[in-house]
Amino acid sequence: MEIKEIQTREIMPSKNDTLAYYQPIIAVLGASGFVGRNLLPQLTRKGYRIRAGVRYPHLCGALQLNGYEGQVELIRTASDNETSLYRLIEDADYVINLVGILYEKSNYTFQSLHHDFIKKLASIAKKNNVKRIIHLSSIGADPHSESSYARSKADGEKALLHTFSNSVILRSSLMFGPDDNFFRRFASFARISPFMPLIDGGRTRFQPIYVHDVCRAVCKSIESKEAQNTIYEIGGPFIYSFKELMDFVCHSTRRKRLYIHLPSAIMHVPAFFSEYMPHPFITRDQLTLLKYDNIVSNTAIDEGRTLKDLHIAPTSIDMVVPEYLRHYRRNNRFSN
Repeated sequence: MEIKEIQTREIMPSKNDTLAYYQPIIAVLGASGFVGRNLLPQLTRKGYRIRAGVRYPHLCGALQLNGYEGQVELIRTASDNETSLYRLIEDADYVINLVGILYEKSNYTFQSLHHDFIKKLASIAKKNNVKRIIHLSSIGADPHSESSYARSKADGEKALLHTFSNSVILRSSLMFGPDDNFFRRFASFARISPFMPLIDGGRTRFQPIYVHDVCRAVCKSIESKEAQNTIYEIGGPFIYSFKELMDFVCHSTRRKRLYIHLPSAIMHVPAFFSEYMPHPFITRDQLTLLKYDNIVSNTAIDEGRTLKDLHIAPTSIDMVVPEYLRHYRRNNRFSN
């Protein structure tokens, strides 16, 4: 019996068609955090392949639901384990670093995560010929600041720009979104307390930015040819004092609360004890940060290093926050 050769359809692209099928690989560090959870859907919709660096992959399976099968790969990564970092970054086209802490723990300090880790990351990325690193920092990063947090952020930025030749740094103001740790925290506090704290009169100014706008800025930083070795300062459309933000929380949750004016000097004592809690309400370093406004600088505006220059229209808090604070309203089941 004659056996005929079966003609099969070519599934894999030919050598000449490789570029047509190529999808860039992006290594995302801190993928399971607040920004990472909101960023991955935007990246996968653009067709990127994602390597998500997380500490506990078995707890982060939901991240893989953001793309088609195999588009998001979870890789166990530790900041103090260079082998895991090499595995994450190897053959990656871009690296996005979202790793950061707001308060120190016994095994994680500002210096170790915001500087030493960044320096190590930049060196590994350079050895693996990564095209660009996008690093999420914070407005207020200053090597001369009284705050350890702000100094470590500035030191990390300097180490990155010195080690890696094509970096984009996004300094963000206070971020908000449905699972943020600012508006939800104070809304929860207003639900159980008849008083709201105002440290030093609540005069510190913020420029809250929607987390989705931050993610759009990250995507723009990947695509833009102009965004190279640039530090952007990104904030929302409006500036609010801390007191105005507390007013907004109370209005959104439909609660009337009295304000207690607390001098920062007095707050250092409870802040000291708060630092021993698993999740401190406030720390002494954060009290120091409250001495400075957290808004986009005039220098960044004049030099064209803002959200506007990335061609992104910012979203205001009144468009998003009241909706996810409905849960904290009195009799919220019957509220419109």
